[in-house]
Amino acid sequence: MTMTVDENLEPLTIKPEESIRTALMRLNNTMALVQLVVDKEGRLIGMITDGDIRRALVGDADLDSPVTECMNPHPVVAREVADAVKRMSQLNSQRRNVPIVDEAGRLKALVVDTGIAMTVATAMIMAGGFGKRMGSHTRNRPKPLALVRGRPILEHLIDRLAAFGVSDIHISAHYLKEQVGNFVKTVESKARVHLVEEKTPLGTAGALGLLPDSVSGPLFVFNGDILTRADLSSMAEMHHLQGNDATIGAARYEVEVPYGVLTHTDDLRLTRIVEKPRHRHQVAAGLYILEPSIYRMATGREPIDMPDLLQQAMNRSYQIGIFPIHEYWLDIAQPSDLETAEADHPDWS
Repeated sequence: MTMTVDENLEPLTIKPEESIRTALMRLNNTMALVQLVVDKEGRLIGMITDGDIRRALVGDADLDSPVTECMNPHPVVAREVADAVKRMSQLNSQRRNVPIVDEAGRLKALVVDTGIAMTVATAMIMAGGFGKRMGSHTRNRPKPLALVRGRPILEHLIDRLAAFGVSDIHISAHYLKEQVGNFVKTVESKARVHLVEEKTPLGTAGALGLLPDSVSGPLFVFNGDILTRADLSSMAEMHHLQGNDATIGAARYEVEVPYGVLTHTDDLRLTRIVEKPRHRHQVAAGLYILEPSIYRMATGREPIDMPDLLQQAMNRSYQIGIFPIHEYWLDIAQPSDLETAEADHPDWS
């Protein structure tokens, strides 16, 4: 157990009226990766972790909601360090935190066990598609090699994966695969980058069947046309702790109905008019963690898309979880998305 006792509470505490957005900013600036919600008297009223925020955002909360909508109001607490260490065994988490409070519930310190960060050593980036909706942008270049801030999308993805400890990255290619092959030969990265050639188009998951037999253990799978700052360590941790066979990165997508929506009884009596309602959905964000039991289902001989592969897995009773993404995410689906990516931020890795 790697344990520290933190008595510098200012970076770790937040007021109940503060927003989830503020909690995220503060949480990401602390080694403990936690925020402790305290009232005006310094009494602990809740605790917030990254997982708490992701679960809240799947529901009705948004980044401007108060932290009380995502906090755990009943965290495990202790009166002294020795007791905190014992209570850590109750916590099913890689990053375990036990606040120390006095008899009145006032926060005194935080005992942190950082544990061992979960890592996924291997990844595959699907870069074989034709990118037909991109028009002239993909006439002479595969979409994953389109430039954002002067660098190919693939390079941004490789940097992101390597930064989280991925050591081997396989890139599947079909359309203009020679260009992808040249990129693989010349790209500079801490990770080893390998080319996987699709002789015929294999869909968004079929190339998994072309992975070498030496690949084992959990595998990150990325679509080759996304940009994201998703916390891959938290995704790997959730995948491990839930015992998932597959974990799907999920982005929140909102749809506004531009009309007044009518609700009514069976005999067509109006009961309510809702003007321009917004509907929130969790959508597949093009990043996954798959266990060998899932990615070895792809044969490499016939095309299959990821939704179909995951449906086959569910039919076999494999466990599939969802990892909500609150960080930046963009799917490069059409030319205007490249303009959006250029404008959003100077560096996506």
